[in-house]
Amino acid sequence: MAAPQAHNDTADRASAAPGWLKLVVLVLLLANVLLLVWLQGWARPWGFAPITSSEPWRVQQQIQPDQLTLLSAEDLARAELKEASRTLPCWQIGPLDQASHSSLDQALQALSPAPYWQSQQVDEPERWMLFMGPYASPAVLERKLTELQALKLNAREVPRPVTHPKWGQGLSLGRFDTSELAQQALSDVSQRGVRTARVLRDHGSRAGHMVSVWTGDVGRTQLDALLPSLTSLPASSTTPEAPRLSWQSCER
Repeated sequence: MAAPQAHNDTADRASAAPGWLKLVVLVLLLANVLLLVWLQGWARPWGFAPITSSEPWRVQQQIQPDQLTLLSAEDLARAELKEASRTLPCWQIGPLDQASHSSLDQALQALSPAPYWQSQQVDEPERWMLFMGPYASPAVLERKLTELQALKLNAREVPRPVTHPKWGQGLSLGRFDTSELAQQALSDVSQRGVRTARVLRDHGSRAGHMVSVWTGDVGRTQLDALLPSLTSLPASSTTPEAPRLSWQSCER
């Protein structure tokens, strides 16, 4: 009778084995899925991911050969001069005719030390000016300037000494893009007590070269010495004589 009982126990264990195998397979499958999620970093937002040693910013900082530009020794020296000139005052002159532009270019290269400069082709529209004068002497101009400052004009109308190519030494109360704007400004200052101002054409439409130079005090003196050799474009078609040139701040 013992033999049949042993046979039944073996059969029960054999029939129960597939259930355990299924559980093991499911556990292994789940473990593999979790391992894949961990390795791929899909659960990184929840803090479940391997520690990586990747440095993506290094890839972003890689030199891209197609964006490199080879500089000649002259270009490199000019780039270094530009960088060193960032803190220096900027002075501008123009518009110059072609002959004066070429002359100034050569003169700037001959200066020691050579400053950093830029040249730009410009096409200036017609401009109008609110002008007072002319005045016979600097003392008269200074007295009139003091009188105007007492009127407390607005920022656009702050009087500035100028030398008009046709009318001579006087005061400018502003420059305007159109004659209508200048006439409106004339009306405004008249209401504040200014009686002798008038609207003049500052210059007609003109094209030429504007030159900007970055230099310190010593270089500024050298720039003034170059003025006699420079010629500006004519002030207007009705005033063939060219206006007197002077270096102006680039920030004016």
